[in-house]
Amino acid sequence: MDRFAGVRYEIGRRETVPYDSSPHKVVAFSARVPARLKYVATPALGNSVMLEGEIVNTTGFPILAGGASLFIDESYVGAGSVASAARNEPLSFGFGPDDSLVVERKLLARDVKGPEAFRQSQVITYRYEVTVQNFNQRAVEVEVSDQIPVSKSAEIQVTFLESNLKPELDAATGNLRWALEIGPAATRTLSYAFSVECPVGRDVHWL
Repeated sequence: MDRFAGVRYEIGRRETVPYDSSPHKVVAFSARVPARLKYVATPALGNSVMLEGEIVNTTGFPILAGGASLFIDESYVGAGSVASAARNEPLSFGFGPDDSLVVERKLLARDVKGPEAFRQSQVITYRYEVTVQNFNQRAVEVEVSDQIPVSKSAEIQVTFLESNLKPELDAATGNLRWALEIGPAATRTLSYAFSVECPVGRDVHWL
């Protein structure tokens, strides 16, 4: 099943398809479009830094979801899959982890304060550090994503406090995003903190 109700491709030349009950492939169309490669890291999920590609479907045809063969500089790097894309819609695909880049996330502190005379609640402050190491002999840009909790209760308030590098913060989801430029054989470190204010006795934990 695909989100397009129907797609029609005009095959550019005559093709002979053997009648042998086996699947066969013909070229529907070919096109060259510019691609943007980027490194992305989600350190809360692991130490790997992934290489992703992104294009805009300017071919004039819808692209159907399915398998894909992936190449970098005309060298085959593996098989993957792509989602469907309408005309002029962005399309992204993953090339897998790059072993020359490593990311690590550490919880530096979890401080609990309260209750106090003017506040009958406790405030839990979390401080994290994220380190990205580049073992390449060239500079790279890495997009680092992390998250802070989002409260669904009026009794619990979450406040983003600070970061040594200002992130993009989506208040609705708690998603944090940094764009780091890392020099050859270099390391970049970012840190951030947030607080959770909640009633005393409420067990609140964040990994």
